[in-house]
Amino acid sequence: MVETPHTRPSLPARTVDETETGTRRKLVRFFGPVVYGYARKRGLGGTDAVLVMREVLRGMARNGGVSDGDPDRGTRDNRLFALSRRTISTVTSTQGNPSLRSGNGGSKADLVTDRSEEPDADWEREVTQRFVAEAVRRVESEFPSSIWQAFWKSAIEGQSSHVVGRQLRMISGAVWVAKCRVLARLGEEVRCLRAEAEGWQWSES
Repeated sequence: MVETPHTRPSLPARTVDETETGTRRKLVRFFGPVVYGYARKRGLGGTDAVLVMREVLRGMARNGGVSDGDPDRGTRDNRLFALSRRTISTVTSTQGNPSLRSGNGGSKADLVTDRSEEPDADWEREVTQRFVAEAVRRVESEFPSSIWQAFWKSAIEGQSSHVVGRQLRMISGAVWVAKCRVLARLGEEVRCLRAEAEGWQWSES
């Protein structure tokens, strides 16, 4: 089943810095939920996950854009993953009293050594789900309500084509076609989003 904003917990309100502008704001808004979701998967509660997210995004905003094109620093996404993992480790090591000193998660030393740290499966899953969620938001308005409902009920809710067909007064074959149409469009949009995201840099504001 595809996980979307409607099928996963939402971020607490006002956890992402809305004062950022330009492509940096896109990075903050996109990767904030990724860092938060990854922290939750690593066993942190909601409050600690928000703390991790804030520290990681602040660290990247302060230092991550200085050498986005420097091969010795690794890719932007690898640095973000490594910084997230280290910040999570810092929070969990405080044993229930997480109080990160200012800038702890964003030192240049942390960012310089990120190249060798490849994202793990949980991180990749969070990133993929974020791309899918954004693609869903963008393409929903392109389809008639009946087509979208057929897709949603069959692909997202996991109902059979026969059950969905009875609910929407469609033949099961039409439900299957609707699901395939939307999935194909979502796949196309995800590819476009990934290409677009390559141009997002922390150094821009």
